[in-house]
Amino acid sequence: MSNVLPIHEVRAKTMNLAYAEALHRYGSNATVLNRRILGDDGGAILTICEVDTKGIEKDVLKAAIEKPISQVIESSEGTEITESVAQIMELIQSQSGLKHNSLQEDPKEDLLNDLLDMGFEYRFSQDVIDKVLSVKKTASMGDVLKVLSDKIPFLEDDIIAGGGWVSVMGPTGVGKTTTLSKLASLYTQYYSKDEIALVTVDTFRVGAVKQLQEFASLIGVDFYVCESADELMNKTKELSHKRLVLLDTAGKSQKDKLLHAQLRDYLSGNIKNLLVLNAGTQLDVLENTIEEFKEFGINGLVLTKLDEVMKLGSAISAVCKHNVPVQYLTTGQQVPQDIEKAEENTLMRRACDLAGRKWVK
Repeated sequence: MSNVLPIHEVRAKTMNLAYAEALHRYGSNATVLNRRILGDDGGAILTICEVDTKGIEKDVLKAAIEKPISQVIESSEGTEITESVAQIMELIQSQSGLKHNSLQEDPKEDLLNDLLDMGFEYRFSQDVIDKVLSVKKTASMGDVLKVLSDKIPFLEDDIIAGGGWVSVMGPTGVGKTTTLSKLASLYTQYYSKDEIALVTVDTFRVGAVKQLQEFASLIGVDFYVCESADELMNKTKELSHKRLVLLDTAGKSQKDKLLHAQLRDYLSGNIKNLLVLNAGTQLDVLENTIEEFKEFGINGLVLTKLDEVMKLGSAISAVCKHNVPVQYLTTGQQVPQDIEKAEENTLMRRACDLAGRKWVK
């Protein structure tokens, strides 16, 4: 029987692309027998049987896949896939698009593939699994997720609730201005409106200034535009009676670096910096951004656009590797409804929800 089983290898740059290619070529009756991640961007390999393997003994299947593969499929970006990307990703997430009949006996391989499917970085995933298996050789995915959750840095104290100057910084396009508006609106619940001020030095984007000005007027808090470091320094004196000042910055240009350094010195270090990042950004971009802003001092992160992401593994990997706590999450455009304080286990719970996994702490 092993001689006639239609066994194939599907190779692609990522496991998601391999699943998509397998679905496109063989349909949902095909069975996944094995999954391998080659690591270091070496791609992913799915071992597929064209037919449902229910009822076929595992020894027979193992013998079949040990023989030369009957066909090797290389996925390419030009391949036509009839389903939309969203539909394919939904099938992959729920793992309902293809049947599974795992022949792997190495628990580490299964756990590793599960973490990679959730978007976690390869080496980071290996380190976490090795740590778990060193303590419990029969560890489950639940054990791994609990260790991962414990690794995520968490601050119980609310940075903004403590008052003072809080700078909102980050690259263009991550939602800094909208985030600042949400934070201002959120903290009118804790402070009176005359105790809060919004300040921007982001004069490069006229639209951002107008947006903040209109929003400040809407919620009834003071708003100021500072076009130079000297003007900003003078403004700190005028606003010394305010309990909370939220500062909108332009980004990471040389001018911004100088401005942050002067402001930090002028306020004797009494300024807290929130770095805003898009939760759906690729891991290498997240890590590079964190590194670039570290010189300012990062007190916490705001992860935005969680309503648009399909996986949180990359964001969690970056947070853990750089040991920077996430303070807030934004989940849409509504102000202030779509922002929340990140509590312990919040990120892991959301990551599990996206992957269709049950989170139990």
